[in-house]
Amino acid sequence: MIEVSVLLASMSQIARADRPPCSLTATRYYVWRHLQRVRHHVSFEVDDADLAHIEPWAQAANALLFLPDGSIRAPDGAVVIDAAGEGDPQAALPHPADAVARRARTRTLLADAPLQPPAGMAPALGEGELVLRGAGEVLAPALGLLYVAARAHARATGLPAIPAGQEAHNPIGAAALTSQKQAFVTDEGTDTDAAAALTWRYEAANTLLWALGVTGASIDDSAAMADVDRLWASVAPLARRPDGQAIRLRPAGESSMRWTVRGSNTGSSGRRARKRWRPERRRGDGAAPRAQLADQFPERCRYRVGRYRYADVTGEAS
Repeated sequence: MIEVSVLLASMSQIARADRPPCSLTATRYYVWRHLQRVRHHVSFEVDDADLAHIEPWAQAANALLFLPDGSIRAPDGAVVIDAAGEGDPQAALPHPADAVARRARTRTLLADAPLQPPAGMAPALGEGELVLRGAGEVLAPALGLLYVAARAHARATGLPAIPAGQEAHNPIGAAALTSQKQAFVTDEGTDTDAAAALTWRYEAANTLLWALGVTGASIDDSAAMADVDRLWASVAPLARRPDGQAIRLRPAGESSMRWTVRGSNTGSSGRRARKRWRPERRRGDGAAPRAQLADQFPERCRYRVGRYRYADVTGEAS
């Protein structure tokens, strides 16, 4: 008879006090990430005659096994981390089937990308491991991001804030600000560089609103900036009086797949490297001399916000 514990462990349980200090390895990292996602933990004993049934059960349950000898085992019994804290990179950690399948599809889509993900990289979350918030819980911070980005853009350019940054038009967004964002809004002394960096909240809002199915949000092209005018026009009616029937989160599988591919397309090499956005470079406006902007912001991209636009040093500012 063997005792097996399938449980939620903390880092201290993996790096026990009686083990020598150890550095973070890929195996330890993936074990910790696995434990962070675990929802059920049980402790049981298995008769020797039933040991053969453990592997298929553990695979189906996406389980790691903690044995009394201090080892952490994969479903097939392979030692992932031994009692001394050493890991075996060849041991196969369990992952949900849909996550493994999504990794294969992602690799196919990225076959021609200039940079390839490491062959040993573990899959991302499975659909069953996601805990989705309610649509209203996502909408409020998304509106808050639009609010602070619009206020930041106004601060950086000296121009009036668009309606997304006005409490009268976006009261839900104004009420959803975190303490840090609220401090920025109330502190008129914030420098323009810090304000310019906060305009990147438009991109974060775009992603959250896409997850809510808002028509003005798009993440199809990771090299394209969010269309702020279209985004605000789509969500403005919800900023005053949200209609819970009008918004629904996209299915977990769709969000997981699209996010994985979009994230991989924003790398720093290849044809997309020219358009990698740097918040610290986004400052100034179309009224500034092009030569000055060229010195400050090489490879500038346009960013439309109402009738205001950051300059494009490769063309005429407008």
